[in-house]
Amino acid sequence: MSEKEQGSLEKVLLAGVGAIVKTAETAVELLEDLVKKGEQFFEHGKAVNEELKHKRKEHKKQDETEAGEAVQSEEAEETGATEPDMGSEEPDGEVDTEPEPDGEATAATESTAPDEETNTAPKSTAKPDYNNNNELVYDSTKGG
Repeated sequence: MSEKEQGSLEKVLLAGVGAIVKTAETAVELLEDLVKKGEQFFEHGKAVNEELKHKRKEHKKQDETEAGEAVQSEEAEETGATEPDMGSEEPDGEVDTEPEPDGEATAATESTAPDEETNTAPKSTAKPDYNNNNELVYDSTKGG
């Protein structure tokens, strides 16, 4: 083999070894970069998860507070239902729907119709349901 051929063969072998080393270096850099990006994504996910848990707890407290206020409001309405325009129950169990002296007829049934003044539906006191993993569960049987 001539010196020129030997030099060419040596260059080819060294180029092959160089390619292997460069590939290994690139693979290590790529792996480190992927691990770093994965860690960043995981930390971001944990932060978002914590934020959602905090918001869920706030909403749960708010729902409980609103439900308590609604119950108190309903109790106040029930205890304050002694106004003269309310129907009076006759001894035989029938409701008196005769017009009152002011000319208005009354009925002793609760209405689920929207409030005439604000045109809003009555507030629901139903609480959201959560499963064992504290995930919100929708129950189609509750009408919600």
